[in-house]
This record gives sequence, structure tokens and C-alpha cells, in this order.
Amino acid sequence: RAVLKFDNKEQQKSHAQVTWTSDKDFHSISGPSLERLLEFENALKTRNGKISTGIESVQEVTFTASETKHGRSADFEFKEEQFLTSDCESVTLRREFFSSAQRADEELAKRLKNATTILERGRKPQVTTEQNGRVVAMFTAPTQSEQLEDTMILWTSNAELHSIKGTMLHVLEFEKRNYR
Repeated sequence: RAVLKFDNKEQQKSHAQVTWTSDKDFHSISGPSLERLLEFENALKTRNGKISTGIESVQEVTFTASETKHGRSADFEFKEEQFLTSDCESVTLRREFFSSAQRADEELAKRLKNATTILERGRKPQVTTEQNGRVVAMFTAPTQSEQLEDTMILWTSNAELHSIKGTMLHVLEFEKRNYR
């Protein structure tokens, strides 16, 4: 097992990585800070002391509402809900209310111009809510953030722009539990 910490002084960001082998398998976990990474590694440990990684581990994560904000900008009103996960991550659910469906679609297109990568575009057949223009995209995290990148699922529904932001597996799991 190796625990590594990397500092990038130019971007004022650091990240950490834990790597280990078990039998013939090589495992690696990366995260924004060493402290959070070690908390996450501890949360992954099963009853027999082994570490459960990958999609199976995020299926056991719980989401607890921690904060709700309401506000208004020049163009729209919004409601934002923050959720903390049992493995020490954060997921943000946001709804922005525009004057028209066209204006919501324009804002979605504007946001996607800042994406570093578009991972998926289009409606998922198993999603039951009315989702127009659903996109899964990666964005560079703000400088003050511990994350290197944020994953966002964005979609419009009439005159509303919805988004779910956080780490990739948590965002996808949150959507799966709440929007299917």
C-alpha cells in the first residue's frame, strides 16, 4: 500500500492517491485531499476488513440533506439543495427558474461552453421525469474547491434548468435514486 500526496503550486491545488495490490489486482483511489481520501478509504472497508471499490461501493452510500438556499439573480430565481454523502462527498441539486423554456435552453447551451468534456448527451430511456436536453459533462472545479473537476448532469424541463453537481459516481447514483 502506498499513500501519495501531490501539490500543484501553479493551480494552488493538491490531490492525493492511495494505491495497493491484492492478489493479482492493482487498486488506486484518488481524491482532492489526503484527509478526505483516507476517510473515503475507511468508509469503503467492509466488515471483513477488505476494501470494496467501484460502482458497488457507491450503491451503499447515503445522501443526507444539509443545506437549502433560495435566491434570485438578474435573470432567474433558484433553489439549491446540498447533500452530504456517507463517504464524505458533497452533491448539489439546483433548479433555476427562467421566464421561458427557450431562455432555459439558452442558459444550458451557455453553461456547456465551459465544459471540458461532454460525457453523454440525450435522454436516458429509464428516466421517468420530463428531461429535455439532458447532458452529463465535466467542468474544471473552481480554484478554491478541493476537487480537480466537477461532474454535472444538466437538463431542462419547461422553463427550468436543473443540475446535479459533484463527483461522477455520486452524481450518477443520486440521479438514479431520485429521477428514475
